[in-house]
Amino acid sequence: MEEIRVYFSKTGTAKYISHLDLMRTVSRALTRAEIPLWYTEGFNPHPFLTFALPLSLGIESYCESFDIRIVGDITNEEIKDRLNSTLPEGIVITGVSNKFSKCSDIAFAEYETVFEFDGEGISDGFSDEIKKLLDSDELITTKKAKQKGRKIDVEVNLKDFIKDYSLTRDKNSITLIITLCAGNSRNLNPTVLFDRLLRDLKQKPDLTRIKKLRLLKDDGEEFK
Repeated sequence: MEEIRVYFSKTGTAKYISHLDLMRTVSRALTRAEIPLWYTEGFNPHPFLTFALPLSLGIESYCESFDIRIVGDITNEEIKDRLNSTLPEGIVITGVSNKFSKCSDIAFAEYETVFEFDGEGISDGFSDEIKKLLDSDELITTKKAKQKGRKIDVEVNLKDFIKDYSLTRDKNSITLIITLCAGNSRNLNPTVLFDRLLRDLKQKPDLTRIKKLRLLKDDGEEFK
């Protein structure tokens, strides 16, 4: 038995597949691809399958991964080719590795957000508005949390989850590259941040696209 990590991208219409449905999709693909999986023991045997980090609905990603355990003789390239022949459009296996980091090493996620504008394009103050919000000491929003089995509203300072960011401008778009806390201990759904930004921006973009580019460890090294 050997544990391996499978890397994949999730783009296009596949970004609307929920995490639970993604797990089912991958599980079925592994069966159709006839990957020799290792199964757990006990009353309800099932194949070992674990994902590094759930991806928020509606976000594209180029750095997703899941771990499986295999038995038998099969190469990493065979696993990649077989899975790509069975997975739906938008989910593409990009690599398979026998050596990888622990999922608990994930500390940050790097996102690219593109604010697109039609018509007359962007006003001169749009970038300044974003900078002012991101550079402020507080960026408060309300999130749902569980307390003693019931849901309550809690105030959160989103600034505590932002590591760094950069902005670039094109004729009809602004691109924001931002690194946010991610992982088991501290994690921010990027849509929470972008919803908060859009709420305060005077000029509203016609389209906002979000992509997850990389996962990072605490020391800034890329998670693989």
